Amino acid sequence: RLHVAARTQGTPAIGEMLGATDQIGCPDANGCSPLFIACLTGNVDFTDWLLSKGASPNLTNNVGRAPLHACAMATSNSICLQLLLGTEGVDLNLQDAAGFTPLHLCIRNNCYSRISLLIAAKCDVNVRDFSGRTPLHMAVRGAQLEVIHMILNSGADVNGRDINGVTSLHYTASRGYLQVAKVLLSVEGCQRQGR
Repeated sequence: RLHVAARTQGTPAIGEMLGATDQIGCPDANGCSPLFIACLTGNVDFTDWLLSKGASPNLTNNVGRAPLHACAMATSNSICLQLLLGTEGVDLNLQDAAGFTPLHLCIRNNCYSRISLLIAAKCDVNVRDFSGRTPLHMAVRGAQLEVIHMILNSGADVNGRDINGVTSLHYTASRGYLQVAKVLLSVEGCQRQGR
């Protein structure tokens, strides 16, 4: 019942009328909690209500994604993300089945405002996915200069290597991203040599 309310832009009043607060953490067939669905659909009021009723921001679905991942994938505003970031105990670096953190997904989806919010909340900018790619690798692959600057200014390891030994600079050189290469090479300690 709460899943339907979350999915259809239901209001907290509907949640109260359903009397389903005991179902706040119950997963649907995909393992998604009502909070995950509310965040994915951008249902701000319902997200706020679920959190006020004790919904866990760290429950994961069948592919290991939590509500923060849903916010990273959503096309709606960033308010649900802000609500989650203000929740005690939220895991900013929770990895899904591919090793993606919410930051990885925000970068992949080019969600600049959400990237800013996650970094301001002190997420780890050096977490590697299961292919060894850091958020910097992902930003470089998308030639996202503004994001690259932001990540580097937050302590990203410019020399981090994926499981194939490829650094962000290697990838930049192979793609001919001149502006990105200039940014990476301007970082003190950037290793210029090959593998």
